[in-house]
Amino acid sequence: MSDLLHKRKLGFGKNRSKGARNALLRNFAASLILDGKIETTFAKAKVINSYVDSIASRAKKSNDKNNIRYILRKLPSGQLGEKASRKLFSIVSKLSRSTGFFRVIKTQTRLGDSSQMAIVSWVDDIDQDISASDSESAKKEEVNDNDK
Repeated sequence: MSDLLHKRKLGFGKNRSKGARNALLRNFAASLILDGKIETTFAKAKVINSYVDSIASRAKKSNDKNNIRYILRKLPSGQLGEKASRKLFSIVSKLSRSTGFFRVIKTQTRLGDSSQMAIVSWVDDIDQDISASDSESAKKEEVNDNDK
């Protein structure tokens, strides 16, 4: 009985197995990292927020082999996980914060079952940070090319 309550507390219901919950978390984490934001139920959003924030804080600490293995284990295997891990390392290395990379924002309730919906997104606007750093590096390359 306590096991069922624990699963409900995580917002994943009693009919989902442990492997299915882990796969769902991994795929949500990769989608959140690659897309920048996702919309889901509030209960799942709270779990996803803590799950992905722990991955991002480990990526911020250092790039030693143990942290890389930990991050790859928490993301889906294959190309999706590799793309997500590369993007995560490139984004987190440019941010000044050490934790609290994501926010959960409550939105409207879903019409079908009246469940509370939420959006999980990066706290910092990563698109502007990435484009600004890319434009700065492009300007530096142009200056170096003009000097030659």
